[in-house]
Amino acid sequence: MRSNIIMISLVAAIVLVTIALVSGSFKQPTEKVVKDEQSVATTDAVQSTEQPAQTQAAGEVKQADEAKATTEAAPAAKDNGANATTSNAANASLQPMARIEPLKMAHNAAQQADGQKVNAQDLVAQVRTALGGEEKLKGVQGFSVNGDFRRANQNQNQSGTVSLDFLMPDKFKRTETMAVFAGIELTIVKALNGDQVWSDSKSGASNAQVMVMQTGKDKDQSTQLQDLRMEFARDMLAFLMMPPSSMNIEFSYAGEAKAPDGTADVLDAKGANGFAARLYIDKSTHRPLMMTYRGLVPRTSMTSTSAGSSGGVNKDEIDKLVKEAQAKAGARQEGEIQLVFADYKPVNGIMFPHKLTKAVANKAFEEWELSKFKINPPDLKPQKFEKK
Repeated sequence: MRSNIIMISLVAAIVLVTIALVSGSFKQPTEKVVKDEQSVATTDAVQSTEQPAQTQAAGEVKQADEAKATTEAAPAAKDNGANATTSNAANASLQPMARIEPLKMAHNAAQQADGQKVNAQDLVAQVRTALGGEEKLKGVQGFSVNGDFRRANQNQNQSGTVSLDFLMPDKFKRTETMAVFAGIELTIVKALNGDQVWSDSKSGASNAQVMVMQTGKDKDQSTQLQDLRMEFARDMLAFLMMPPSSMNIEFSYAGEAKAPDGTADVLDAKGANGFAARLYIDKSTHRPLMMTYRGLVPRTSMTSTSAGSSGGVNKDEIDKLVKEAQAKAGARQEGEIQLVFADYKPVNGIMFPHKLTKAVANKAFEEWELSKFKINPPDLKPQKFEKK
């Protein structure tokens, strides 16, 4: 994908953000030319007398948090929403993330006795009833979701805001805003508009140049389109159990899974262009507990450098930073992404999960605390999904 460059001013600093634009994620800044890919960057251009105090305060809060018992984001087979923790927006980026408790397959459909077999369509109907009813769910022609997110990499965390817009049958937009570096706020938008896909980025900095680029080989438009359609379909399943009609998704019963607190029915969802996801359904509430799917493990890095004393930009230095960042990023790895749902609350008669946790190998790397849902908002028009 072609690099997006926002040139605000060339007087103080240059920040280079390398983002893996897949799985809806981009991760932490890194120290000087992708030293670690998971540590906060530093630069002479933004060092100040305030920074040591801020760092010390963050460390003190983090130590205090770690001294407390942490609540694991486990997809328990009871309504785990009642036990889900809600982070304070002010310190969400300072609280450690715990490992999630996986739901392990106990029986597959073929192993179960005839009397225990579950019809996939009946189970889908039960889930939709538990979420608000087929009629009410089909009445959702569009909805918007807003909240806070935080991402963790080793000892560093990152936080920001996220908003999702859905308009049936084929429009989807994701907007994320985060502070990538001292005083520099970055907003990244990705949108699906029918057969078109586009992305954009902008910075709130008044004295920096921000360059956003994708690591690895550039993706063509058709691949980007397919990736965002997959994300759209997964989100529609996660929130409404109503996949887009264009995906032609079919469900099959995969068996039963066990968690420390109970059991779950397992549904496989498969559709066009290789779409595949596995849903774990609470046996008692019939609400989704977790979704798993194969995808590229998300990763982001950031590197920074100072501008010259005259405020000019050294193009050779920027080119060097870009090449070193790409070399350090290396080949992307595919893995199983776990998406855990919790804290279900009613919105206009529909039960929505208000906390989502993403994990790889049972280790959480991202949490969303969703605070606002709008069903069929009058201002959600097709024009919102067009690139301006």
